[in-house]
Amino acid sequence: MSWIRDSTLNWLQCIAIKVLKTGKVPKHVAFIMDGNRRYASKKKVDKVEGHTKGFDKLTETLQWCFDLGIPEVTVYAFSIENFKRNKEEIDGIMELAKQKFQRLLDERDKLMEHGIHIRVIGNLSLIPMDIRKLIAEAMLITRHNNKVFLNVAFAYTSRDEITQAVKNVVEGVKNADILVDDINEELLSKSLYTGDLPEPDLLIRTSGEVRFSDFLLWQTAKCYVYFSDVLWPEFTGWDLLTAVFYYQRCYSDLQEIVKVQETNVKTNDDRISTYIAKLNRDRLRLLQRISSTDIFLSILNRQSFDTIVYGHPYKLNMADRSSSDSQRRRKRNRERHDYPDRDDTQYHAKRKNDRTSPRRDDRSSRNRDYDSRSKRNKDENSRNKDFRREKDKSNDRNRFSEVKVKKEPSPEWGKSNSKEQSKNKPQEKEKPNYELSGKLTEDANTVNGVVIKYAEPQDARKPKRRWRLYPFKGEKALPTLYVHRQSAYLMGRDRKVADIPLDHPSCSKQHAALQFRLVPFQRDGGGEGRRVRPYLIDLESANGTFVNNVKLEPRRYHELLERDVIRFGFSSREYVLLHEQSRDDALDDDVPLATNTTQ
Repeated sequence: MSWIRDSTLNWLQCIAIKVLKTGKVPKHVAFIMDGNRRYASKKKVDKVEGHTKGFDKLTETLQWCFDLGIPEVTVYAFSIENFKRNKEEIDGIMELAKQKFQRLLDERDKLMEHGIHIRVIGNLSLIPMDIRKLIAEAMLITRHNNKVFLNVAFAYTSRDEITQAVKNVVEGVKNADILVDDINEELLSKSLYTGDLPEPDLLIRTSGEVRFSDFLLWQTAKCYVYFSDVLWPEFTGWDLLTAVFYYQRCYSDLQEIVKVQETNVKTNDDRISTYIAKLNRDRLRLLQRISSTDIFLSILNRQSFDTIVYGHPYKLNMADRSSSDSQRRRKRNRERHDYPDRDDTQYHAKRKNDRTSPRRDDRSSRNRDYDSRSKRNKDENSRNKDFRREKDKSNDRNRFSEVKVKKEPSPEWGKSNSKEQSKNKPQEKEKPNYELSGKLTEDANTVNGVVIKYAEPQDARKPKRRWRLYPFKGEKALPTLYVHRQSAYLMGRDRKVADIPLDHPSCSKQHAALQFRLVPFQRDGGGEGRRVRPYLIDLESANGTFVNNVKLEPRRYHELLERDVIRFGFSSREYVLLHEQSRDDALDDDVPLATNTTQ
């Protein structure tokens, strides 16, 4: 079903719209779309089918609002509390949302033609990354449209919105962007997800429930609320016209309430305006990062990070909220090794009679099978000793036989023996070596008493781009590493000299080095230029360095690209290389040829 549909109003409803347009039409209408599951139970269909019918009704209602002249609509699509439902229903809703947002991107020409501006508000950290990326793309491509505005509250509650607004204000005070005296009602309102949106004039809730369900509690203090008894998939154009009619009847009373609740506090201060502008820039930068980073789809699809679009700046926290680390680790081990449950007595009885080495299992099963394993190990050790003894005997026989068969090569007739010539030949004196000895090299390249295996090349340069390494350990994200402040970074287990420590025992003390080098390249116009690019070199580590699961050749520079995934040894940590451009110019690390000098 398309997001943009043709009008389905009959001639009588069109006349009613013309009559209502003579009065005051609300500029912003909010909908609590309730009753999809009850509609599915009523029609005896699956719950996901009920949600699909609800989406079809949403597209139809949006066209009615457009015909009525309502420029802005906000819909309550999915609440954070809905995550408490069963997994099958949640997966169905997420799959439906993915299909609809993808359809929205496919209809971008229609969106641009009608001037539709899409906004998604809510805590998007709880939804899959692929849906998050579709949402970011839809918001970016329509952010300049200004004719019709559609706001979708997805994974949203008003309490979460107010909480994040307070956190933003506290963060601003800590960073000295604003002062404590600047905090007022207007500042908190601007810090909400809907900070730059007008407040709703009319709120409509279906299904006969008389409650707000934690939806726009801050913004609906001055609006008219209309409760309808029909289920959302059965909502009709007459129900919308009725709600607008009651709004017009109470419009004068609403204006008096607005005048009473008006405050004289204004946020015209330059400091507050600068803070709000910075907050909006952070939100826009977050959308661009999500939309352009395809590596997150393969690495972060299983992750959950606190990203509030139109809520607060970008914060990484990949902790899984559904289970603890220990529960998640046990589940992963059972899936990896195909372990049975602890109460599987037949499996453990079979293991006692098995003569092969026991499988790694949990601690309780190892204690139960200790006696049988120890006896089996003794038998295996005795057999291994006998086998090694026989093998040594056979090797000795083969060695002696080779000695008997071996003969000295006889010299050819008329030529002297090569051994005798070598004895009679005078030995040449060793030539002097004027290069640096090993001791001098160690003294010149020693830091904190440790000899460094790596020395920077002549083309080493400090980058202008703000390169980052985003490390992940299993299902958890670690603090971001900023690697744009030096020209080289040494990685290894030796914390005395390592710029980026690697604590895994499979990593070497000096494992690898991240080097920024000034290298030539061909411009699009055919000219030549130079720019600073990141390279990775493996310092002959014991277990290797991997880029995108490909092992690097030691002592050779490997050019890194944006979104490459780096892994060291057998460590489970993965490092994703990204950068935040210092300027809009993609070639911001270019160096003019005239200024290039050899260092």
